[in-house]
Amino acid sequence: MKITLIALGMLMSILCVQAQTPSVERFFEKYNGYEDSFEISLQGWMLKGASLFAEDDVSKQLMRKISKLRVLIMDEGSLVSKQEVGRLLKNVRGQQFEDLMEIRDEGNNINFLIREDNNRITNVLMLLKGDEEFMLISLEGLLKFEDLNRLEINVTGGDHFKKVPKNRRDVPRA
Repeated sequence: MKITLIALGMLMSILCVQAQTPSVERFFEKYNGYEDSFEISLQGWMLKGASLFAEDDVSKQLMRKISKLRVLIMDEGSLVSKQEVGRLLKNVRGQQFEDLMEIRDEGNNINFLIREDNNRITNVLMLLKGDEEFMLISLEGLLKFEDLNRLEINVTGGDHFKKVPKNRRDVPRA
């Protein structure tokens, strides 16, 4: 009986690892060790604990909805080529992500992609590619659309979440 429970537990842990986005995981692993890159990875329990110190109720509620937050930042010139960015975008689109919007701002291209399950956003990617910087934010949790522009991620470029409209119907379409 114990062996069956251990085997079941191992199987569940493997399934949980595979539930994460493989393309994004590989991308983080590839660029994490570079000298000019900086990665922040926070698990949900850390964010839930930090929510106790949040100043307002909206921030507390949002932090409790997030199960994982990862940020990869590269300054002093981006090591990531346009081809690699294109390949990453193609791969995540193949993993049920949809383009939410693209912004061009002061020489930077900013892509927002989301993955949904039953009208809940389970994953958010924000990818910023500029001449001198690169940033990838990967967020996992159970969010509503209106939560996106209320996110306050205090890293350079995190303020771009404020540009996401409050309602899905207000997202500009080409």
